[in-house]
Amino acid sequence: MSSWKFRLRLRHKLAASLVIAALLPVLVAYWVGASVVLRGLERGLRAETEKQLSVGLNLLLRDIERLGHEATHLASRKTLVDGLALEGDQLTEALRVESQHLHAALIQVSDANGEIVARRNASTGQERFVGMGVTSASPAVQAGLTYERRVTVERLGESLMVRATAPVVDGNFRLVGVVVLTVPLDGLFADQLKASLGADVLMIAGPDAGGEPMMSFLDDRGARLSSWDRPGGLVSEISQGKSAFENRSVLGRPYTVGYAPISDLDGQVAGVFAVALKRGPVLEARKSATRSLALGAAGAFVFALGLAGLLSRRIARPLQTLHHGAIAIAQGDLDTKISVAEGDEIGDLARAFSHMTTALKENQRRLAARMREIVALHDAG
Repeated sequence: MSSWKFRLRLRHKLAASLVIAALLPVLVAYWVGASVVLRGLERGLRAETEKQLSVGLNLLLRDIERLGHEATHLASRKTLVDGLALEGDQLTEALRVESQHLHAALIQVSDANGEIVARRNASTGQERFVGMGVTSASPAVQAGLTYERRVTVERLGESLMVRATAPVVDGNFRLVGVVVLTVPLDGLFADQLKASLGADVLMIAGPDAGGEPMMSFLDDRGARLSSWDRPGGLVSEISQGKSAFENRSVLGRPYTVGYAPISDLDGQVAGVFAVALKRGPVLEARKSATRSLALGAAGAFVFALGLAGLLSRRIARPLQTLHHGAIAIAQGDLDTKISVAEGDEIGDLARAFSHMTTALKENQRRLAARMREIVALHDAG
């Protein structure tokens, strides 16, 4: 190892020192960029996802609240009260007229005994409400028979839905029936939230997120995505009523997904609501930053090598000239001229060598004169 150190030339040491000096700031800048800027982008995306999740939940609650208001409004309409008194075609006509002012929902009306006497879909998509109707024994109808107004999220198999119940009373405040409005939390509902939110929406039935997903994701052919892997270790947090976040790839594109529980009227977790924000801009920013730092490091390396080559010519060559001159002087050639530009320490060293050779030549002349005197005295003797 020591012999390798002695063989290492000054220009090599100089080049290595300059390369380290040039690359060290770049490496520090890369570390700062990776730890501060890029992490800041990640934190910003996480905060934006959390914000969008909160806004999405508020939009969901707004729609749930709106459904409750519509059920109360419909139950208070005189035409519906009169129709319940007559039933038959009058009730059907009254329900048709009043349902024109409602949003997409399944409308069911029962009499004072809880028997369903009328049904209408305030929507063009009839298949959305298949299997979602209530019966006289349903909790929604039984709650209305006790003069209770309620809005809650229910799970039916692998689907989530919102039910709003309102009692129908006549002018004497006697119960004459119950109005129940049902809206499924399906893909169309997710599309409506996406249009207002600006981010993809996902809803899954069940606290374990194991139900059938209803989402706004569409593939390249326009078909709705129907499968979603369970969020793994986040299930326990969601089941406890907490929000959770993860990064995942959907349809080959990276997303940051935020999950929040959907609770029913009793405070139990009925499902999961999620929003997904694209991570593409953050990843592009990371690639751009990495690419810029790599180019900066390469430029610093080339600059350091060029600077080392320039300085080696300015420093190493005068030193080599001094080295060759010192060897010639040591071999007795006192007429050797060391031509090094003055103005720096190397020039001062070359001038000192010149003074030394001049002094040596003067000493030689004196010594030669003394020897001649000694020889002359010897010859005379």
